[in-house]
Formats: sequence, structure tokens, C-alpha cells
Amino acid sequence: MGYYDEIIHAKNDDERRQFISKLQEARDDIVAFVNTCMKWEGTGQYRRWLKGSFNIGYVVARPETDGQEKGPHSVFIRFPIPGRTYTPWSFEKVENEVMIVDYLREHTTIPLPRVYFWGPIEDSPWQLAPFMIMEFMEGECLDNLLKKPTKSDDEPLILNPDIEENKIGIVYRQVADCMVQLSQLRFSRIGAIFKDQGYWAVTGRPMTYDMKELVAETGFPAEKLTSCSFARSSEFFRHRGAELWSHLDTQQNICETEEDARQRFIARHRLAELIPKHCIDNDTSFTIFGDDMCPFNMLADPETFQITAVLDFEFTNAMPAQYLYDIPSWLLLASPHCWLERDDKSGFEELFIPQMELFIQETEKVESELLQLSQGDSQLRVSAQMLLTVILFSGKRW
Repeated sequence: MGYYDEIIHAKNDDERRQFISKLQEARDDIVAFVNTCMKWEGTGQYRRWLKGSFNIGYVVARPETDGQEKGPHSVFIRFPIPGRTYTPWSFEKVENEVMIVDYLREHTTIPLPRVYFWGPIEDSPWQLAPFMIMEFMEGECLDNLLKKPTKSDDEPLILNPDIEENKIGIVYRQVADCMVQLSQLRFSRIGAIFKDQGYWAVTGRPMTYDMKELVAETGFPAEKLTSCSFARSSEFFRHRGAELWSHLDTQQNICETEEDARQRFIARHRLAELIPKHCIDNDTSFTIFGDDMCPFNMLADPETFQITAVLDFEFTNAMPAQYLYDIPSWLLLASPHCWLERDDKSGFEELFIPQMELFIQETEKVESELLQLSQGDSQLRVSAQMLLTVILFSGKRW
């Protein structure tokens, strides 16, 4: 995307620190609020705080007795963090996530937390921020289970080479299962999903991670981003291309050198040329895709590597199918661009290609078990579409 605007970034840090300080002051009132919502009659107590990239909150739990009580024994009340999210969009972000989680709980077997209560900033304790009270899910961050141990945070993030391949396969198969299930859920427009008169449909614009980063970190004018859904892939990608042109024009420190500016200019021209060539799903059928579906947002049993929860769906929408058909970029944990920044493309390919092949193999196994391909449409095979993507952009099957 480019560099952050340092002035905006400093203001965001101040806003974030002020919010966290206020959250700490409000802790007892937040716990009391949870007790009221859950009808726990004051038995719920603060257990700990949890913080992710964009959200923060408290785990509140009540004592376990003889099991006669109805409902959960622990919940997580969560707030978007001002300064890490774009504050004017906070309610839209929370509402989008509540809707997509409810939809996926209804239509898939993906392990997702139940949302018990949610609401706008006006209904939250101390009017902190929009909130949701959700089921607290047990497990350890899958990212931590998969990464190579390091002596310091300065060392690069990398998949642990000492983990047995069968355990990696267990993880890949579960993620592939999620992707295959998502591939079967189709919508006629690109955008956010809501329940309208008992039916699920796309009625809102697609709010993506990239959009959030543009407005929150670079000073990009929010009014230049889409305010509506899209009927065709080509419309979406052309609009995305226009946003990138506006970004080049509006961020004051997007380039450091004349050559950097030239490369960014050329890249935007190349994208415009590629859109009509590679809109492989330019029809009226779109799949569910989330920018943030990766091990960092998954919990798992540290002994069995069974995924116990998939979290953080705030940037999940009905999207062009090719997003879902891409090989996951997190197979080595660190994104490919991190390797390119270290000028280590050959090292990346040496490690990534075997993991890519293993992931496609596990996806094929899932499809054989779940899709009943003899009666289904072979075009729906995620593994085949992944292979096609690899061939199109590399000229060979790795």
C-alpha cells in the first residue's frame, strides 16, 4: 500500500492510548454491564483482558457450579480500538461482523463464537464504543503453535520446520474445509451481508481491510471510497483501481524517490490493463471471503492442532470468487511481501512451494469427502481453481 502518514499515525497512537486508559477506568462498570445483559445477577467477574490488532475487551466469567445454570459461563465483551480502526466506521464494522457470523453459524460448521448482545456506542458502558458480547472460545493462537521459536521479536516470522508434516496437514485440511464450505455460499452482489425480512442478501457496501488502512493510516478521503455494493466483478475492480489512483494523488508521503513514484504509477496502469483479462468470475455469483482469515485469528488445541475457533470477521464480504481461489498467502506465516523486502524470492519459493502443494492436496481430500463431485459442478472445486491460478500467473504447475 505504501508508507503510513506519520502525522496521522502519531494522532492514531494518541487516540488509541486515551481509549485504552478510559477502558481500564471503566472496567468495573463494564463487568456490571455484562452481568446485566447476561442476567447473571452480579456473579460474573473480571478474568482478564484480550487485545488483537483492531479490537480489545474483557473476559467476564461466572463460577461453574452444578451445571444447572443456562447459558455460558464466560463471555468476551469486545470494542473496536479507536486509532486502529476508522472511528466513523466503527458501528458499521461491528454490525457487519455480527451479521456475517450469524450467517456463517447458520450455514456452515466453521467453529464461530455466538454473539449474545451487540449495540452502538450510545448503548455501551461510558459510551466507549460500539460493542459485542460474544461467547468466549478456548484455545491457543494457531499462529503461535505454528511459528518457529525465536529469541527476539526482531527475528523474522517463519513456519516451524520441526513440526511434523501430518500436523501441518491437519491444520491445512481444516482451513481447506472452511474454504470449501465458503465456496458453496453464493450471492448475486459484492458487498456486506444482512438479513432482510428473514432472507440473507447483500445490501451494504464491501468494507475491506484495505479500505480501513487507506482512511485510517494515510489520510485518504473516506468519501472517495465506495458507498454501495457491486453487481459485477469488473465494476468492483475498476472502482478499486480508481481508489489506488486517488491514493497516489492524495497521500503526501506515498513515495520517497522519483523512481518509487514511477513504479507506483506504472503498477496502476498495469492493474487497469489486467482487469478485463483476469475477471474470471465476472458474472452474478460471488463467494464469501475475508481479508483476515489466517492462523493469527484462529484458536486451536495445542496437543491435537484441532481448530477450536475462527475469529474476527469484520472485513468479510461477498466478493469475486478469485479471492477465495488464491493460494493462502500465510502458508509460511509471514506474507510474501516480507520475503521480497528482504530480497529473498528464491528462499521464499523454496519453502513456499512444498507448503502450497500440501495445501492443494488437503483441499482435494476435503472436496472428495464433502462435495459429492460426481453430482456437483466441477467448476466449484476450489483446488482446481487454485491450480488454474498458479498456472495462469507462473506459466507452470509447480
